[in-house]
Amino acid sequence: MTPTRRTSLVAALLVSGLLLAPLTAQRPKTAEEAMARFDRVKRSNENARRRAAGDLGKFDDPAVTRTLLEQLRTAESSSYRQTLLRALGGCARPEPDGVVTALQEALVNARNPRIADTAGAGLAAQGTAGIDVLGEILRSSQPGVQRTAACRGLEHATGDQARDFLLDAIKRSSGSAILPPLEALENRDGDPAIDAVRVRLAGGKYRVAAAKALAQLARHNHPDAAEIAKRLGKRLAKTAGADLHAAVLHGLLRDPVPEHHELIVGHAIAADAAFGKRLTGLWQRALAGSLFDHLNETTRQHKDAARRAIAAKAMRFAPTERHLTAARALTGLLQDRDDGVVAAAAAALPTFGKKLALPALIALIDQGRDAGKAAGAIAIHEFMAEDGGWHGLLLGHAQSKHLLLRTTALGLLGDCGPKLREKALGAAEQSLSHGSWQVRAAAIDLLVALREKAGVPLLIERLSQERARLHSDVTAALHELTRQRFPDQAKWRDWWQREAERFRVPARADQKKRGKDRGAAAATTATYWDLPVHSDRLAFVVDTSGSMRRPFGTAGTRLDEAKRQLKRVLDLLPNKAKANIIRFSHDASAWNKKLKKVDKRGKKTGAKFTDALESRGPTDLHAGLELAFADPEVDTIYVLTDGRPSAGQIIDRKLLAAAVKRWNASRCIRIHTVAIGESSKLLEQLAKESGGLYTVAR
Repeated sequence: MTPTRRTSLVAALLVSGLLLAPLTAQRPKTAEEAMARFDRVKRSNENARRRAAGDLGKFDDPAVTRTLLEQLRTAESSSYRQTLLRALGGCARPEPDGVVTALQEALVNARNPRIADTAGAGLAAQGTAGIDVLGEILRSSQPGVQRTAACRGLEHATGDQARDFLLDAIKRSSGSAILPPLEALENRDGDPAIDAVRVRLAGGKYRVAAAKALAQLARHNHPDAAEIAKRLGKRLAKTAGADLHAAVLHGLLRDPVPEHHELIVGHAIAADAAFGKRLTGLWQRALAGSLFDHLNETTRQHKDAARRAIAAKAMRFAPTERHLTAARALTGLLQDRDDGVVAAAAAALPTFGKKLALPALIALIDQGRDAGKAAGAIAIHEFMAEDGGWHGLLLGHAQSKHLLLRTTALGLLGDCGPKLREKALGAAEQSLSHGSWQVRAAAIDLLVALREKAGVPLLIERLSQERARLHSDVTAALHELTRQRFPDQAKWRDWWQREAERFRVPARADQKKRGKDRGAAAATTATYWDLPVHSDRLAFVVDTSGSMRRPFGTAGTRLDEAKRQLKRVLDLLPNKAKANIIRFSHDASAWNKKLKKVDKRGKKTGAKFTDALESRGPTDLHAGLELAFADPEVDTIYVLTDGRPSAGQIIDRKLLAAAVKRWNASRCIRIHTVAIGESSKLLEQLAKESGGLYTVAR
């Protein structure tokens, strides 16, 4: 760059900085100031106008209103239109006629739910005139974006007018059309008319509405919530969704009398987020009473492992004066014959502090079964990750003859900070040639986590020793640590011989870029939804819920395309590879009990199983993943779904991701995910935390 051009650029930057300084300073305090700021940028592009236009929203000045309406009439981008609608509805305007008309037109013509919701909220802010419009839209529109937005707008309004519109909508609706107006009444408390409708719906035939109505009654401490919950609980079928069980649990916990104790435990097993924040206070109150004794008895006597596990999870809410008793009960469960119960008890024990938890968890590692040892290590690491004494024990466990404990310890060493890097590197090196693929996979992942130069030659020498999934892992690890890619071990050795002395490990790559690199790490002939397939021990977990009937491109439905992709990848897999297909909707089932060789016969029966898949029911992703993890031979899982979980033991995204992360701590399974139709934060998280790939298919 020449000196003249550099001077011009600096001057331009200074000028733009001076012009933008008022906009980046604090927000305007008066309508005049806000208008002055907008006037400075009104001839700029829409993106440059957005902040100044948004700042106009809190002022009801007529000039501001006219400016916003003029801008709305000429707005081109949906993002700028959204900003203007939010600003128009940012306050009640003295002369709302033009505003109400503009917001009404925006809502009625909206195809984007966000635009519709913003217009609805703006109408609610305009008082009686806006609420009347929302009521009319609610009466006249069919189920869809406009009707839902009208309900959400009325949710923002107070007073009887908005309430009556919503109650009338419920009265005139059936099935799923009841839900938007009912949800809009969620925060209304102490209103006899609303409570009467909730009670009626809670006893009605449509169980989803019944559950939502019951949840509202329980939230607002309705005196009959527990009894209504008991009646609804008796009506739930085995296929009922976890949200229904959660509503019943919520109601029962409001009045946890002894006759409800067994019901509480039973619904907690099936409920979504049974121990989530919304129910924390209720559990604490319930365990201050007789429910604690029932749970304590359950941990010692009940034959059902699921009930013992739930009792263990609930024990963490015990009041301070019962901590010792609860800790003893959980310590007893560490010797349970069921690994799931042991894991639940180990995870709950740290709640009561190091003094009560640590001796029991150390004893679990020393004396428990392999799965229990791993659970104990994970539980201790939760509250001792920075403890030097624990680091010494962890290094010892990283050489254990117990495979799950060793794999878990190697994974935890990557989270222990820089002081332990040299010794952790030695632990990884010792495990790279171990006979178990899970141990070797954990060692490879540990070398990536440590990001030490000394890890590069170790991985290079491992290249010729691995195949399939682990060969891909080594190649991806080398690329992550070096930003280099070579076709074979000889080329890697030549490069390292030239570069080793001056080599420095580069900074960690962006996660999305790392995903692309992993996908390109090694050549492969098989792909699934354009994701490379390197494994020869893999499970395909496929959504067959009702929403998979939606159209997909020109191929028919989403399920039609899912079937095509499945049959294609099975056909491309080598005959020696082993695979399974797991479908999930309200439950989960598999092509085979365990991985099956995809030879000529396997490909034929796999295609037959795939062709028979049908789309129906809700989405129990938890069940599908749980079934895939049940096969100890699986090293890679591909998950396809088009929606959020809506049924099963865990629906909540964060809780489901946390559960899968716990399962995978000692398994080292790569989870690759495909979100069909729309993006999914859950699927992205599952892939990221397991080192897998995530893609969106539209």
